[in-house]
Amino acid sequence: AALCTRGATDLAGGLLRGGEEIAARVRPGAVTRVVLMSDGLANRGVTDERAIGARVRALLGRGVRASAVGLGLDYNENLMQLVAESGGGRYYYVESPTQLAAILEEELKLAASAVVSDLTVAFASAGPQGKAEILGYENRAVDGRVEVTQHDLGRGEKRAVLVKLVLGALSEGEHALGELVVHYRDLAAKQARELRLPVKLTAGSDAAEVTRAQNNAVLAEATLVEAARSYAAAVEQYEQGDKEGAIANIGSLANSLGQANASLNDVRLRKKIEGLGLERGRMERADQSQAARQVYLKSSKMTARGTGKGMTTSGLRGSDILMEGARGFEVERLERALVGVKLFAGPVDGLFDAELTVAVRAYQAREGLEVDGIAGPATLSRLGLY
Repeated sequence: AALCTRGATDLAGGLLRGGEEIAARVRPGAVTRVVLMSDGLANRGVTDERAIGARVRALLGRGVRASAVGLGLDYNENLMQLVAESGGGRYYYVESPTQLAAILEEELKLAASAVVSDLTVAFASAGPQGKAEILGYENRAVDGRVEVTQHDLGRGEKRAVLVKLVLGALSEGEHALGELVVHYRDLAAKQARELRLPVKLTAGSDAAEVTRAQNNAVLAEATLVEAARSYAAAVEQYEQGDKEGAIANIGSLANSLGQANASLNDVRLRKKIEGLGLERGRMERADQSQAARQVYLKSSKMTARGTGKGMTTSGLRGSDILMEGARGFEVERLERALVGVKLFAGPVDGLFDAELTVAVRAYQAREGLEVDGIAGPATLSRLGLY
């Protein structure tokens, strides 16, 4: 048989056929990956985005997970993101062919290193406590509680779970707010497990005591999640034609983060403000040509919702702030870039260790950047990684 071009792409057909092949053979608790790679549009077969998303979610319910890789400038990034989010996977925009091998390697590593599968986190309120939301994820209501799915976790991988509660007035003293319930399958033990963690709050009228008791690290993390959501809204606003409004909203977001960080003094917020300054400049220059606009939208949507910078609807912390202890595909890209400028001798293993910190500091000093050993937006941008 021979392959021939016909000027159309049955994107959903290929994806779903691959998923069905795996679903017919998948074992309980197995870790799976279907990786969709496309440089075109879904213009044959099933083309409705909602219908494709629903079918990918159905495959996920049968244990088949999907990631999506967009190639070139002519594909539909909204559909590719939907596939990744509905399929419990990751979305990648390939700006250079050299990235493709590393992306596929990352997907294989994620699958091979998994120690937990079928992971769900739910919050059940103890009473009429008001609205509850698990930040950074797509929430769903299940039996009177909010629930999110995180799917697989690899060895050493970390995820943040932040629950936002809108409460009414409380009397002084301790209050039971609810329970955090974690279900997962332990792949080594080949059995399901469950954790139940009570959530309590002590209410008081002493403002100074309340300030002393607050957890600034948690507040900063919540601020970052909300900032990612606001940035995603600004990108959508730009796409719909309101460039000036989007730029103004990014500026307002940077100002509000600065005000929050006056008391929190968190390096991640400081770097996020740095990144928003770069994003404003990118948005201002994006209309220089149609190609420039396409590049901007694809990379910025990955920034807002995909494997890139920011918190995604799968709860993955992004990659615009890399520091000691980080690991993964984005750290490998940083290592390769520093090897290229002859400041890092390897190994290129995706682990941000003390040796890589030294290399980052050396690069920052050479380029006249702030020397802190943290690969934030300015450092990554200078290396061509942002």
